[in-house]
Amino acid sequence: HIVGECCATDPHEMTIEPTLMRTLPDLVWHLDEPSDSLSTCMYHISALARKEVKVVLGGDGGDELFGGYDRYYGVRYASYYAMLPESVRRHVMPKLINLMPEGFWYKSISHQLKWMNYLSFFEGGRRYAKSLGYFYFSDQYRKQLYTEQFQQAVGMFDPESSIVSHYDNALADDMVDRMLYTDSNTRMVDHPVMISDRMTMAHGLESRAPFMDHKLAEFCAALPSNYKVKGRKLRHIQIELVRRYFPDRLVNRKKQGFSSALTYLLADEYQRIYQLYLQDSRLVQAGLIRHEAIKRLLDEHQAKKADHGQRLWQLCNAEIWYRMYIERVGKEQIREQLLAA
Repeated sequence: HIVGECCATDPHEMTIEPTLMRTLPDLVWHLDEPSDSLSTCMYHISALARKEVKVVLGGDGGDELFGGYDRYYGVRYASYYAMLPESVRRHVMPKLINLMPEGFWYKSISHQLKWMNYLSFFEGGRRYAKSLGYFYFSDQYRKQLYTEQFQQAVGMFDPESSIVSHYDNALADDMVDRMLYTDSNTRMVDHPVMISDRMTMAHGLESRAPFMDHKLAEFCAALPSNYKVKGRKLRHIQIELVRRYFPDRLVNRKKQGFSSALTYLLADEYQRIYQLYLQDSRLVQAGLIRHEAIKRLLDEHQAKKADHGQRLWQLCNAEIWYRMYIERVGKEQIREQLLAA
């Protein structure tokens, strides 16, 4: 609304309702792969925009070019934290952190401390790869989840290898520049850009990404990293430029981002869906994952002993994808099951 006042535009709002979870089959269908929670927001905002226009401008690439993610300073702080004696990090800090109440959502203090302590035992590209996968399935979680049969099938496959390779081979000395280079060549292409393209086109909406103009990208890559990430200030040069055009009450706000908190905001709705799909898992029946591992995640999450929101979301979407693409169950049949949940 503040932007609308400054630019004389007419903002539109959308409230995410629990019933919107019934669109999960559509997300999986249009993505051709298990849905990411980001796709939920993108899918519905694209539907809203398509009612008015056929082409929109998006912000894809802005975070990767200008340094917009918390991890860009977080990984640097983890490198400082790693200077503590290993015995302290391994034996003392976990006990202190466990005295804190379990935080739900990744910006909680307990999550940040656990994340930093975990990263301190790795270096270079491996540390950065671990920073990206911490809230999903780490090596430990995968070993608990995968059956022996599935572990043998995937063999030595390392899902972090591309991240590690790009980071360690980047022609940059600065840690932030290495992270930006890695993201621009891996995650940006395969995650936000792909999701944006497929979710907008699901509604016949064309999305353009002006930040991804190659001349702008080359200019940003040539800037010193402290123009982009300055202490805890993200997208520093971009924000200073925006000050020329927008009031301080907007510019000085904390970054909102476009990440989805649906796994937390719609906890009751998700719980019914988890019970529907994960208690009678086709992935378990196919010998891919262990039922006891799913049950442990569900029990701990529902008892608020641990935050498994993102992991359960991934499993639920993998389950829906498997039923639709492997067992050939129609998306309308999946939707009927969701409506009955």
